[in-house]
Amino acid sequence: MSVQSLIEALSFPYHQPRHGFWGEKTSTLNFCEEDYVMSYYCAEVCNARYYKTKDPQFHQDAYAVLTATVVFSNMWIMERTLRPALKAREESRKREARAPRLPTANETIREMWVMVATGLSVFLGGYLIWNLDNMYCNTIRKWRHQLQLPWAVVLEGHAWWHLMTGIGAYFYIVWRIWVHRCLDGDEDKFRLVWPSIFRMPEVLLREVETQAIAAQQQISLVRTQQASKQRELRMAQLTRSEISSLPAGTNVYEGVGKMFVAMPVAEMKGKLDSQIKEVESEVDGLGKRLHYLEVSQKNSKDQIDRMLRGGVGAS
Repeated sequence: MSVQSLIEALSFPYHQPRHGFWGEKTSTLNFCEEDYVMSYYCAEVCNARYYKTKDPQFHQDAYAVLTATVVFSNMWIMERTLRPALKAREESRKREARAPRLPTANETIREMWVMVATGLSVFLGGYLIWNLDNMYCNTIRKWRHQLQLPWAVVLEGHAWWHLMTGIGAYFYIVWRIWVHRCLDGDEDKFRLVWPSIFRMPEVLLREVETQAIAAQQQISLVRTQQASKQRELRMAQLTRSEISSLPAGTNVYEGVGKMFVAMPVAEMKGKLDSQIKEVESEVDGLGKRLHYLEVSQKNSKDQIDRMLRGGVGAS
């Protein structure tokens, strides 16, 4: 008998959720476990099993082992798999002239290690405070009564444990997300936003930042085009001013290199007038486009600043 056949032979279907031996369901929160689907006499077998054999020490030890396994396995992946991959992609980007400027592999890994150390320090700090709260419970209770509310809440060690372990866990979640993004080769599409160890890190899309960079490139291009057209306009205006002082019957020469054509002053002046009007229109259009791009760039920067401050992002 194959393994699959054995598994199928030993399997049995779930019952539909139903009323059981103990009557109507009265719980307000079931999480994901359905009632009476495994047994008519037991609403939630897994919860009941834990309640029967609950062992806080075992639960804590199991959680610690699981957490350590996940963290150390990700550290191993970060060094043995991610670092070489980041270095290879870094070398590839160096060979591409238009590749985006990204942090180096060493910079990325170093920032990840700092995040791991920060998260671990906060997490263990909360655990230490909780243990001190238990060890010196009577003394701390006296202090709390002496301080009185609301100031005494700063001595609630259990509250600090919840807060600090939550923050530490958040650091590890963001770290794992960032590791995953980099393993997928998406470090050019996402970036880690973490201004300092006193701020909460987050992984953001580079879309808004990319828009700001593209806007800056377009602004530089339009400024160059505008400056070129302004020089052309000044040259045309200067030439028109010079030939306007010549007698009406005078011929002027227009050409490039060694090829010149004689042209009456009036005809040349009319040609320059048309050229000046056309260039003025182009300069005006470039000025409007430059204003639009500068406003767009400012809005993009404002969006990035709001996200870094924890405000509302791009809609």
